[in-house]
Amino acid sequence: MLKRTKKFIRKERKQVLKTIFVLILVTSWLLSGYPTLFEGFLNDFNFRFPPKIEETKAAFGTPTGRGSAVDTTNDNAIAVSPDANITVGKIAIVQCVTDNNDTANGATTFHSLADTDTNTWTRVYEETDSDGSADDGSTTSLWWTKVATQIDTTDSITCTLGANKTDKTLAVFEVTVAAGNTVSTSGTVASPTHSDSGTNTTISSTLSSITSREYLLVGSFGAEGETGKNPDTSPVYTELYDLVSTTSGLPAANIQNHLQYRIATVTGETADSLNVTWTNGTQTLVGFYEVLEATYDQEHFWFRDDDGSESAATGYGTGNLAVDANIGASETFAVGQAFRLRMGLLKNNAGVANLTATPKLQFKAGGTTGSCTTDSWTSVNIESLCSSEAFCQAASDNFTDGTATTRQLDATHTLIGGDMIDADGVANSATFDSDSNADHAEWEWMLDSSNAAISTVYTFRIAPSESSTYANYTKCPTLETDALNPTYTQNRYRWYVDNSSANPTDAWSANTGVDIAENAGISVLPAQYDPPGSTQEIRLRVNMTVGTSNLAISTAYFKLQWKNGTDGDCTTGSWTDVGTNDWLYTSSVAVTDGADISAVLSDTTTGKGEEYVKSKASGTSLNHVAANIGEKIEYDFHIIGGGSGWADATQYSFRVVETNSTGSTATAFSTYSACPTLTTEPGLSQLLRHGKFKTETATESGYFWAD
Repeated sequence: MLKRTKKFIRKERKQVLKTIFVLILVTSWLLSGYPTLFEGFLNDFNFRFPPKIEETKAAFGTPTGRGSAVDTTNDNAIAVSPDANITVGKIAIVQCVTDNNDTANGATTFHSLADTDTNTWTRVYEETDSDGSADDGSTTSLWWTKVATQIDTTDSITCTLGANKTDKTLAVFEVTVAAGNTVSTSGTVASPTHSDSGTNTTISSTLSSITSREYLLVGSFGAEGETGKNPDTSPVYTELYDLVSTTSGLPAANIQNHLQYRIATVTGETADSLNVTWTNGTQTLVGFYEVLEATYDQEHFWFRDDDGSESAATGYGTGNLAVDANIGASETFAVGQAFRLRMGLLKNNAGVANLTATPKLQFKAGGTTGSCTTDSWTSVNIESLCSSEAFCQAASDNFTDGTATTRQLDATHTLIGGDMIDADGVANSATFDSDSNADHAEWEWMLDSSNAAISTVYTFRIAPSESSTYANYTKCPTLETDALNPTYTQNRYRWYVDNSSANPTDAWSANTGVDIAENAGISVLPAQYDPPGSTQEIRLRVNMTVGTSNLAISTAYFKLQWKNGTDGDCTTGSWTDVGTNDWLYTSSVAVTDGADISAVLSDTTTGKGEEYVKSKASGTSLNHVAANIGEKIEYDFHIIGGGSGWADATQYSFRVVETNSTGSTATAFSTYSACPTLTTEPGLSQLLRHGKFKTETATESGYFWAD
C-alpha cells in the first residue's frame, strides 16, 4: 500500500511540474509579444495585449573632443592632428570657421575637408554671412565621416579654402555608434540663423517637426569676434569648443567658434549660444541620428575600347567584349595599351537613405584569381603621380573627365549617379537617396598599362578607401596580359609625292614617267629622280611585319627617325627624331593628323592600313587596326627638309621605332629588312661649270643640271 502511494505522489509531482513549466512559457510569450496570427483579432477589439516589443534603438556614446587649431597665417588651409587615434567605426565630426570669400549671405562651398587616410567626408552644411565684401564676415562649415581607415595622432585633418585667408579655427570631436550603424542628417539641419551683430547676448537656432528619435544635437556657431561664449542651459548643452583665432583687439576681423551638444529624444529643439558678442555670424542646429549602414555590391563591370563617347564606346577588342566578360579567354591583351573599365555598384539593403559612395579603383597582380577580397591591393593612381604602377589613369580623346554616366551595365535597377574619370580625375560621389535596395551607380576609368607585367592575371575592384572593402563582390573582373609584347620588322617602303590626301597615288618623283620603285632610295642621278630640296614635302610609306605576339587594337605608337651617312643601315649610328634639326613634319593642314589610311605597298596585309602621321607627340600614331603574327601593317609619314641642320647633297636614312603617346620614348625594331634612303638636292656650292657637281670629298660624280 505504501509503495503504491509513493508511486502516485511521484506521478502527480511530475504533472504539477509540467503544468508550471507550461504556465511559465505562456507568460513569457504574453510578455514578449504575440504571434501575428492573432494580431488582426486583437486589433478588431481596439486593444493591444500584450504590447508589441519596440525596435531596439542604439544609443550614441559620449562625444569626445579630439583636438582643435587656431590660425592667423594668410594661407589657404588649417589642420589638426588628433590628440588620440580616431579608430575605425567611430563618427568624426569637424567644424571649420574662417574669414569669408563669398560676398552674399547663404550656402557656399568655399571649404573642403580631407584627412591623411583619405576617409570620405560629408559636408553637413556651409554658411556664409557677409556685408558684401570678402573678409568682412565669416564662413562656417560642418563635416562628418564614419572612419574607415584609422586617423592616427601623426595624421592630420585639413580644411582647405578656395583662397588665402588670415583667420581660421578648426575643431574635431568623435562619437561612437552601434556596430553596423552610421549617421544621417537628412531633414534635421536647421536653417542657419544669420545675424550681423550682437553684444553679450544670445543667438539661437531651431529644429521643428522632426521625427521622434534619439539625436546627437550639435549647436554650431561661427562669426567674427573674440569673446568667450556659454552653452545653452535650458535644455542643458555640453560645450565642446569655444575658440578664437586671436585676441588681438580687432574683434571685427578675428574669427570665433562655438560647438556644443546634447543627446536627447525630441521632435523639436532650440539651441542657444549665450553671452556672445559678434559680427556677421551664423548659428546652426544639426540633429545627427543613427541609421543602418548601407551595404554595397560590386555587381557588374565592362572592359571597353577608347573608341567612342561615354555611351558609344564598344566592348574591348575585336570581339567587342560583353558586359561581365574578362580579358584573357577570347581576347589578347598586349602590355602598354590603353583601355577603359566601367564598374557598377548596387546598394543592396533597404531602410537606408541619403548615403554617398565615392569608390577608389584598385588592382592586384596574381593571388587568388577572381577574388576581390583576398591578397594585397594597389590603388590606381592619377596620371600626374604615376610612376611604376602596373595601371594608371590616362587621358581620353573621346570623353571629358566628370561626364555623367548613363545606364550601360544594369537594366534592372535605378541609376542614381557615377561619372567618367580620365588622366587626373577623381570619381565623383554618388548619393543613394532612396531607402530601397534598387539603386545603383556606374563609374568608368580610362587606364594605361605601360608598366604591367607580361603573362600576369590582374584583378580589379572598387573600394570605399585604401584599407576597406564593400560588403559584396558578386562580379570581380580579371585581365590577363599576353606572354610577350609584339615585335616588328621594318619590311618595305616607298617614297611618294604629296597629293593633299590620306592616300598618295604618285610615286616619287614628280617628273612625268619617273616612278621610283618600292625599296629603292632617291639618288641624285639620274636628274629625273628629282632629289628633294629643303622646301619640298615628301611622303614615306612604310610597312612592318608583326612578330612574337598579336598586335591588339589601340596598343602601339610609332614615330620616324633619321640619320645622315652613306651606310644605309637602320641598325647602326646615331638617330634623331623627325621634328628635330634636319627633318621636320609637314605643317600642311590638308589631311588630319592620325587620319586612317588604306594600304598602297605591294605586300601589306589587306585591310591593315593604319595611320597618316605628321607629328610625334600627339598620340595620333596609335594603331587603329589589330594584326596577328605575320601580318604587315602600313604607316604614312609626311615630312619636309630644311630644318636647322639641313645639308645639301647628303644621304639620309630613315627608320620607324616604337614610342609612347607623347613620343618621348624610342624602342628600335628587332629587324630592319629595308632601310629607306634619299640624297638631298645639291646646292649652289656643289654646282660646277657645265652643271657638274662635286661631293664633300671633291670627287667628280657626274652631271646635274640645275633648275
